[in-house]
Amino acid sequence: NSSTAVADTQAPTIPVNVKAIAASSSQINISWSAATDNVGVAGYKVYRNGSQIASTTATSYSSIGLTAATSYSYRVVAYDAAGNNSGQSISSSATTAAISASCLPAPKTTLIVNVRDRGATGNGSTNDTAAIQAAINQVAVTGGTVLVPDGTYIIDALTRLYVKSNVTFRMTSGAVLKAIPNGSANYGILRVENASNVNIVGGKIQGERSQHKGTSGQWGQGVEIYASNNVVVEGVTSVDNWGDGFYIGKNSSKLTFCSVVADNNRRMGLSIISANGVLIKNSIFKNTKGQYPYSGFDIEPNIGDNVNDVQLVNSQFHNNEGSGIELAFPADQGPSASLVTNVTI
Repeated sequence: NSSTAVADTQAPTIPVNVKAIAASSSQINISWSAATDNVGVAGYKVYRNGSQIASTTATSYSSIGLTAATSYSYRVVAYDAAGNNSGQSISSSATTAAISASCLPAPKTTLIVNVRDRGATGNGSTNDTAAIQAAINQVAVTGGTVLVPDGTYIIDALTRLYVKSNVTFRMTSGAVLKAIPNGSANYGILRVENASNVNIVGGKIQGERSQHKGTSGQWGQGVEIYASNNVVVEGVTSVDNWGDGFYIGKNSSKLTFCSVVADNNRRMGLSIISANGVLIKNSIFKNTKGQYPYSGFDIEPNIGDNVNDVQLVNSQFHNNEGSGIELAFPADQGPSASLVTNVTI
């Protein structure tokens, strides 16, 4: 007896009833009706603005890390185990919510200095560190806004950019501060230190973890806040850092993080080491991996440091290698005990 296998060449039906619904300023939920197939549907491919972003066996998907007040279009394709794909579904679009301005106080003055006017290029190859720092220094004299328009601005993370008191550092949605690859165990792209009344708004902070030239250390940070007060960080995405997306230390106080995203950072999404009064809301911490403890959000005082009054509200934690939320203490504190008090999640 003999038999001949018949290849499965029939594609699944096209998914129908695709619905995209905005859930927040950074998330859209997509759902659809199940497709059918002569053998069986293996899963679905989700497309956003023409590019595939996910594959799932479910009939729904949450698209996260989006830009506020922006329209996105979604289509879905069904596939079977033989690799046959259906056609694309009818598209469904939704617009993310606008970021509430309630987190952000008004700039100190109406002065606006565009970093391009101080010599920054944003061309993705020129070192723009000195030019952007010059704009910050100019605004810091009277207070006001440093404006970083769309473009990729190359930053020396060993030198760092220092945002000073009474400065609103505003990046447009297409602005990126990108670190030059280095071999240091410790760097920072944007630092607030011994400053007050600082706003950091919008744009992307991008580290160099995939191009890092060293193997030691874990303190390459995107945004660092030390010994500062009355700081608001809103709508900022911090990605690909050797250490943390966001880092708070040296007894900083009255800090607010609204609608921030930490993605693909090596050690932590956000670390609170020493602080009194921190509000984090409507934020996303995802894909932290590579360096222990690789958690999305971490409260971890050093010996003798204290953390008090932390509120973590309406935020999301996705696909972190360690914990989504972690609270840790030094193993051997000795006479200087570290305290963590009044934490609300």
